[in-house]
Parts: sequence; C-alpha cells; structure tokens
Amino acid sequence: MVTLFSALSGHLSFNGAPLAGAEVVQTAYNRRKKYTQRTITNEHGYFFFDKLTRRRTFIDYLPAEPLVSQEITLHVHGSKFLLWSFLKHSYDDDLSVECMHSNPTNASNFHFIGEVTGAEPYLQYLNFHSRVLGCFDLNFKHEALTQSVEQAYMNQLDDISQELSRLVSTEHAKNEANITLRHEFNRLVKAYENKQPMPENFKPHWLEYGYSEDIDIEIQDVQVVLNKRDCSFVFHYGPKENQKLSTTIEAKAIYTAVIAGKQESFQGPLMYHEALLTPHTLAFEGIRLYEDRINWWLNLGT
Repeated sequence: MVTLFSALSGHLSFNGAPLAGAEVVQTAYNRRKKYTQRTITNEHGYFFFDKLTRRRTFIDYLPAEPLVSQEITLHVHGSKFLLWSFLKHSYDDDLSVECMHSNPTNASNFHFIGEVTGAEPYLQYLNFHSRVLGCFDLNFKHEALTQSVEQAYMNQLDDISQELSRLVSTEHAKNEANITLRHEFNRLVKAYENKQPMPENFKPHWLEYGYSEDIDIEIQDVQVVLNKRDCSFVFHYGPKENQKLSTTIEAKAIYTAVIAGKQESFQGPLMYHEALLTPHTLAFEGIRLYEDRINWWLNLGT
C-alpha cells in the first residue's frame, strides 16, 4: 500500500465557538485518479480522517517521483473554505508526529486547530521545506520557528557572504565558470543563427566568442551579492545522527573576465547552495555546495 494522505484530525471553531455539523471533504489526486473521504464535525467541532491509501501497482516500482495533490475543504452554510492544499512528493506516512514535529496537541495522529474566519488562503510552513495553503492559522510550531530561523539567517548574512565569496573564488570554481561561459557563448550563437530573440543589452561582439572552443578566457574577479530582501527560505534537516539545519542561499555572482583580450562583466544567480546552521543555536557553520560544486546560471545581457 502507498499513503496518499496520512491520518489527520482537527478542531474547528467559528466566532470562538465549536463549529458543529459542518462537512469536511478530503481529496487526493494521484495518477489521474481522485480519492475522496468525507466526514461531519461533531458537537466539539472535531473531525478525523483515517489514513488514505491505495494498492501499490507495478508502475510504482518504476523510477519516477511520486506526486499527490492533497486538498481539504470545509462546507458550511452554503460556503466553501479551503483548509488544506499541499503537493506531496512521496508515498510516505509523512504527517506522523515524529516526522513533522508540529503537533500542537497530544493526539496520536497529525492534528491542527483552526478558527474559520473566511480569510483568503495563505501559505504556512508545514515543516522546514514545504508549506500548506489554507484560509486560517494552522498553528504549526514550525511557523514561529521558521520566523526565528529567517531572522538568524539575516543577522549572519555578512559571514555567509564572505564564505560564499571564498568558495566561488577558488581555482576550481573559476574553471567551472570558464566552462559555463564557453557553453553560454555557444548557445548564444545557435540562438542567433536560429533567429531567436537576443538577451536584453545584447552586444553583437559576444557572438565572436562562441565560434571557437579555443577562446582565451581568464576570470579576474568574482563578487557575491546576497539577496537581502524577498528571500524565499527553504529549510532542510540533515541526518539524525548529525543533524544540521540549512537554508537555501539567494545570491548572485558577478564575474569580471578577460576574453580574447577584451574585458567583460557577467552575472547570474548562484543555484541551490545552502547555508548550514546549528539547529538549536542557529549559529552559522558553513556552506554546503550543490553536488559539491559551484553551480550558477549565467544571464548574458544582464
């Protein structure tokens, strides 16, 4: 059997009073099929859904990422409210109390408490790497913890920037940037030949660099600029035996290079790298590179 929706319960209220006699509908969409469970809240506004599963098939053993679209809606007095919208990327029973660390009560299954207000749905952190869309405060403990981690990350941006700058300035990282530049110039020539739109601020002489694999490229300087606003934070716990907390780094690299005797400047985002934090003290420890290498995407013309 595979789990489409873990066992889940909740207490719903309206204007401070238990919301009794309301219909709650749980839906999971997987492999173009729809799975539904319905229940009615009791006099205390309580509802419960047992684990929603389906039989494992041959297709499940093929290499592919599981994908389950989850939704819980509340139907009361002719109105419909979105309680839960989440895209699940596994068939694990991943709403267990032990995994999620978010249970606000002593319930044996995942449980949330909510006051129905009719507010527009908004995103809330379910755990350090995923968020749920719902129309009321789901009272996840991770929400407050996430805010404190965001603040700790912002307070340590100078240290994170210095360490990331050191990593992108190594000879190995510069060699990777050299390869990226050559690849991008070749791509630019092909786009030009196929009459595709050129990047903004396109410089015609860049086309010259793409015709030869023997271009002399020397990376002279690399600067790192961290995005201090509008960061999208994604958090990950490491293995339990050596647990670390990491946040995805929002940054760009600005490269100055001499190419065929001409000085050029390019920039692009640094992709998928993470800053490691100590879970309890939230102190910055270091940076984990994506696939143990500097990964960045060049934006010619920016």
